[in-house]
Amino acid sequence: MTYGNLLKFEIFSDYPDYFTYSLNGTLIDTSVYESEKTYNYSLDGLDIGDYEIEVWAIGKDKKVCTVNSVFSVYSLSNTSIEILKLEDYNLNSTKNLLMFNKINTYAKTNKSFNSYSIMNYKVKITEHD
Repeated sequence: MTYGNLLKFEIFSDYPDYFTYSLNGTLIDTSVYESEKTYNYSLDGLDIGDYEIEVWAIGKDKKVCTVNSVFSVYSLSNTSIEILKLEDYNLNSTKNLLMFNKINTYAKTNKSFNSYSIMNYKVKITEHD
């Protein structure tokens, strides 16, 4: 299973009061909210299928907002890449050797490792904050 899947949302109101969060019609949480605060709810551990999320909020001024969304879980596996070796790479270079493991983890089974080597790929370097 994958981990770290989150529902993240903010509510903006001059007169905050409370909100509810439901998943497939089941109330998950109801809380007093703070305007502009980010709320995070884990979506980890769900089975394959379609899920409906609803966030409902009301302010002390009686203004109501409802947001609905549907998402699907297609797989319970987690795939990652472990780089074993990357030699002499330069921006836009070719004919480099990359050796890596592809790791698939499936719920309730053992890990499977597949090792690969590829050549003649083009390296693209990007910066991340």
